[in-house]
Amino acid sequence: NAAITAGKLVTLPDITSVAKSLGAKTVAARALECMRVCKIHSEVVEDAEAVSAVQQLLGE
Repeated sequence: NAAITAGKLVTLPDITSVAKSLGAKTVAARALECMRVCKIHSEVVEDAEAVSAVQQLLGE
């Protein structure tokens, strides 16, 4: 979301959430380009929401 807000590639100093595998310190240039061209919705969720979603997937 930092790249979306900035409108350019940025690198985060670190990913501090428990869901490290769902994030990237630097988004791929092509992903940012697709975000601009296509109607892709990016959303930041709380750690508890991410953990709950993984638990739900594992339970299915």
